[in-house]
Amino acid sequence: MSHDLDDLIRRWLEGTISESEKNELQEIIETEGESFHELERSVERIAQLNVPENQNKDVAWLKISEKLDLSDYNQTVKGNNLTVQKPNEELFENGKKSRPRVVVWTQRAYFSSVAAAVVLLAAAFWTVLANQGTKVESGNGEQLSVVLPDGSEVQLNAGTTLSYDESSWDDSRIVTLDGQAYFDVEKGSRFDVETENGTTTVLGTQFSVLSRIGQFKVDCIEGKVAVKVGDGVGEQQVLSKGKSTKLLENGLLCEPYDNDAEKVLGWQTGTFYFDQEHLQNVFGTLERQYDVKVDCPQEEGKRKYTGFFANDNLEKSLKLVCVPMGLKYKVDRNKRVVSITH
Repeated sequence: MSHDLDDLIRRWLEGTISESEKNELQEIIETEGESFHELERSVERIAQLNVPENQNKDVAWLKISEKLDLSDYNQTVKGNNLTVQKPNEELFENGKKSRPRVVVWTQRAYFSSVAAAVVLLAAAFWTVLANQGTKVESGNGEQLSVVLPDGSEVQLNAGTTLSYDESSWDDSRIVTLDGQAYFDVEKGSRFDVETENGTTTVLGTQFSVLSRIGQFKVDCIEGKVAVKVGDGVGEQQVLSKGKSTKLLENGLLCEPYDNDAEKVLGWQTGTFYFDQEHLQNVFGTLERQYDVKVDCPQEEGKRKYTGFFANDNLEKSLKLVCVPMGLKYKVDRNKRVVSITH
């Protein structure tokens, strides 16, 4: 092989690859049993993007190269280090799905994810060109692990969005969250997690934040965190290790209470625990984990549920939730819809 694989892909994205080099790349990809056509389609879509005015493509590639060691996919990529956990596509086969598969960006595993790697690299390239903040989104049924510019680590649950500005990170460590995530923050200056429901502030600790419509909950695993509701001018709760707080229906934070770290972080290994949680929120979690739509009568959704389910078997999960609540369910596997009745 006269050229490195990563160099060939970079040349293709830049538009400087020769026909002979492209043929060489095609031979490499197809030898590994991958679809060159799929990769070609991804690059064609990327090529349709217009470079913003006053931006230098070569400078952008230099910046990306400093962040990504393209010759060794075992290296950590600060600021854009993603570990994707994908569900089994055969979700409804025998009502089961396999445990999420971790896709590690290594040279050995590269071929099995080459198209995704191209898209990821191009996204990072475009982010630098556009001089925009970084936005990471996890889809239904997947989890993402992100390494922030200072080395702090974040694990996103399914259906979660995390945003931050890498260019101003040294001056202000601020992330915006919509969904659920676990943070392991490196010690340093103030670190803020801003959500629509409230703000969590730390200096260096481990904690979990859940912020969705009608839900706001913070669990402190190590150290201390300060939690404020709304725009941050209201009341504040300071949580120490092993304490939690959540938003009450009156719009205030409850008094800190003891948490069970194993249950709090159960979602990281696929088990979800609920304590007097509205059924509409429980079914919302089920929707994100199994990538289905749950139709539940509004009056039933207001009822509260205490229990758990794992994300490895849809039928079993539905039984664990519905049976103790006296509910019936029907699964339409073609439309991926679950109907709940009393």
